[in-house]
Amino acid sequence: MQHDTTRTLAQAKAHKEHLVDLAIKLGVTQIALNFLDHPEILIHSGCANPLGHHYGDYGLILHTREVVDIALANRKLLNLNDIDEVELYLSCLFHDMGKLYDYERYDEADGIGCWRGTQHKRNINHISRSGIEWSKAIDKYPAFKRYHDPVLHNILSHHGSREAGSPVAPNGKAAWLVHLSDSISARMDDASELDKLIKRKIK
Repeated sequence: MQHDTTRTLAQAKAHKEHLVDLAIKLGVTQIALNFLDHPEILIHSGCANPLGHHYGDYGLILHTREVVDIALANRKLLNLNDIDEVELYLSCLFHDMGKLYDYERYDEADGIGCWRGTQHKRNINHISRSGIEWSKAIDKYPAFKRYHDPVLHNILSHHGSREAGSPVAPNGKAAWLVHLSDSISARMDDASELDKLIKRKIK
């Protein structure tokens, strides 16, 4: 089972280009490409559950763009100039990188591409893996070392609470903004898919 979606590879490429343009503007291109140049970044799903947010091909890059854009837009709208824009961008960009390890694509007998969870999801989970990948990126690009701990906290707390799977709760405006931006993107996608399901049942 796969979402009724009109996502395309061309759209996924446009999302990536948008995120790269922001990285260039903020002067963080090298470390951003550590994630954005991953060979599976365009195709990857945002979920393994067909009823979950951003399930299906091209889901992860769309969700990542939405979280980045929602966070940066609200930073501006709410005059949150005390939140470092680079910290915010990098936190949103890397927050779900671990999903590249949590899900795998397979083809059903009819050739439709579907997604399922991996053992990694159960043993480590994308939140922890995203933090690990962020730390590895800092090791490669130590010029950004001052962002290590703030971004790591924002990544680890982006589900909002320990009950929701985060090892720590958000502490500070940046962490809350990352969490809320992630939640808005996820819940709006959930709502869109629910609307489609209801309309199909009504017909």
